[in-house]
Amino acid sequence: MADVPNQVNIHDVRTDVIITEGIGPMSQADLRRLMALVLEQIEQHHDANAQRKEDTAIGNRVDPPHVR
Repeated sequence: MADVPNQVNIHDVRTDVIITEGIGPMSQADLRRLMALVLEQIEQHHDANAQRKEDTAIGNRVDPPHVR
């Protein structure tokens, strides 16, 4: 996976995952669920940003330049 023990590759993003709370041993299934939740949150954030950009572009087309 990675040279650093807490470094994780998520698609094209490389990040450090550090768990600061004692959670006990995690099974492979637990890790997969955790990573699925993280990926879902990242995707939702990306979708919200894309929607915000689209909304801004629509608003810019509707409003004349002197109103913006």
